[in-house]
Amino acid sequence: MKKGLVNAIISRVSSFEEVDRLLRAFHAALSELQGVPIVRGVIVRDVVLADAVETPVHHGLGHRAALFLAVPRQSVSGATSGRLLDVTEINTIGVDTKQTSVLKATGFTVDLKVTVWAV
Repeated sequence: MKKGLVNAIISRVSSFEEVDRLLRAFHAALSELQGVPIVRGVIVRDVVLADAVETPVHHGLGHRAALFLAVPRQSVSGATSGRLLDVTEINTIGVDTKQTSVLKATGFTVDLKVTVWAV
């Protein structure tokens, strides 16, 4: 924590008991935040998805991941409309679904470079 922030907090409290109460509340909030699954997610950058090809994406989470994809505009320029699919459960390449997800881009006619957030 930055000293300026600590000094600002300390200057507004009137007793050591209040400081202790604030610190306990702060630690409780941090502990709660650390337990939220989305905080423990993994970002996998620059995943290239070739059109109509199943592409494994290793996340190493130890459980079946929920995926969120970010597709930069420049990666779809010149592409026709298409779909991005999570085909992990129906994949034909036999991956461990607790460590790896499988994505497939169809109908874009170009390779897509995406960022994957697995939680």
